[in-house]
Amino acid sequence: MTETIFDREQARELRRIAEEKAARRRPAVEDLSPEEVRRLLHELQVHQIELEMQNEELRRTQLELESSREMYFDLYDLAPVGYCTISEKGLILEANMTAASLLGAARGSLITEPLSRYIFPGDQDIYYNHRKTLFKTRSPQVCELRLLDAEKNPKWSRLEAAVAQTKDGNPVCRMVISDIDAHKQAEEKQQNLEDQLHHAQKMESVGRLAGGVAHDFNNMLMIIIGYADLLLADKHPNDPEQDPLKQILSAAVRARNLTKQLLSFARKQVMTLKPMDLNEVIRGFRQMMNRMVGEDVAVDFALEETPLWVKADVSLIEQILMNMAVNAKDAMPRGGRLLFETMTVELDEPGICSNCLEVTPGRYALLKISDTGLGMDPETAQNCFEPFFTTKAMGKGTGLGLSTVYGIVKQHLGDVKVLSQPGTGTTFMIYLPIGAQAPVPLPSPDKARDDVPGKSTIMVIEDEAAVRRLACKILRRKGYNVIESEDGESALSFACAYNKPIHLVLSDVIMPGLKGPEIMNGILKYHPEAKALFMSGYSEEHISSENNQKYNHPFISKPFSGSQLLAEVAKILSVIQ
Repeated sequence: MTETIFDREQARELRRIAEEKAARRRPAVEDLSPEEVRRLLHELQVHQIELEMQNEELRRTQLELESSREMYFDLYDLAPVGYCTISEKGLILEANMTAASLLGAARGSLITEPLSRYIFPGDQDIYYNHRKTLFKTRSPQVCELRLLDAEKNPKWSRLEAAVAQTKDGNPVCRMVISDIDAHKQAEEKQQNLEDQLHHAQKMESVGRLAGGVAHDFNNMLMIIIGYADLLLADKHPNDPEQDPLKQILSAAVRARNLTKQLLSFARKQVMTLKPMDLNEVIRGFRQMMNRMVGEDVAVDFALEETPLWVKADVSLIEQILMNMAVNAKDAMPRGGRLLFETMTVELDEPGICSNCLEVTPGRYALLKISDTGLGMDPETAQNCFEPFFTTKAMGKGTGLGLSTVYGIVKQHLGDVKVLSQPGTGTTFMIYLPIGAQAPVPLPSPDKARDDVPGKSTIMVIEDEAAVRRLACKILRRKGYNVIESEDGESALSFACAYNKPIHLVLSDVIMPGLKGPEIMNGILKYHPEAKALFMSGYSEEHISSENNQKYNHPFISKPFSGSQLLAEVAKILSVIQ
């Protein structure tokens, strides 16, 4: 409407000026002949028609200009990407509305402002090199960096620039800005998933190696521990050879603890799962924890008031607490605060995804262990659960502490995550599934008999000859009748022909040919009164997966001492089922 009024006023003004000029040029009409008057009128009519045609052309041109202006607005100002013109000094000379939106500022306020003001501080060098290379080479340049939006949040953008010239011949940068934040987030998520897969595959491979090495090493340790135990039992308390034997036994026990950590990491540690209150276990470990961390570290607890019943191995949960306390102490060389917190959390699918937890949905007991120590940089935090990874000096640590925690938690079908930054301390979050109920006290056996070794027959089945001979020697020294067998076939043949009772079968689980549970099932056909005691360096879960079923027979973990074996055998034989 404004443009129409302006056009009318402009036309009236032009008419006035034209009339003034015509009055100055007007000839005396009375001096013209009729023929000249007719010719003059004809010319006037022609001029009028020309003017009308010119006016029509002007109106058409004006409509085209208006259409072009609208198209320019659509193509430039409302384009899906930002357009900017940047001077050689980095100042914004022109910007479309999309660019203003991406930069989080009003369009008018951008002019003569440096573009660097709207770039994330950590990416300033990227932009500087981008602009420097552009004007130096005069060739198109592309870079990706983070721009700050209206709330000063960094958003990933792609800058595509080329050099142009103004009317004055000055070089300028024509820049296209594209929003790639969603694409970058998708790429980051995909990369995280690939990293998790790679990490899981790597941990699984190392776990298989560690489990295999630990299993074979346990058989050798059992020979050392068993015979050192037997020799010590034969020595007089004042015998000078007692101390060397004790040193041998002590070193073997330390080696056994190391293999336990390897097996924990490999998730092949032997577990005795029972319902336990996580809060109660932590409270019971409090005194030992105070001694472990020393006086410079204040240990605090914020435990949930209600019991947190989980099905777990108490000794392995205590091992987690011990390893975490030692790790926190090392992270606080000048002292600090160590906090243990417990709570119940509900993990659904979105919750699992947001926390990158590798667990099934459900209710979990969350144990948070926080220290005020040195903290870890992202690379250290990413690798802290890997075996043999340590930031300590040579000889100061094995690098198995946190990897052992990782293995134990995973074996309990849970997960563990770490949050840490240099100088701000570290928080470990351990998730264990809730589902166990308070244990019900078992009734006492109706009747029992004393274990009489001379009246009990034990069949020992073990493919490792040295381990078999040691177990038989320990049992015979105690007075048991012992039958040796190196494999399942010979054991079943003997059991079929043996017409006296076999009270107990002590069998390895993983052997060539028939496995321990299969052998036991065969023996029970001939000696239904026989009881079983399985031995292995693998976990009961591994045993069950090997045989595709669950067995409820007693279990003893290699390497064991003579006293441990005799105590387990006596316990089984002393109770009549």
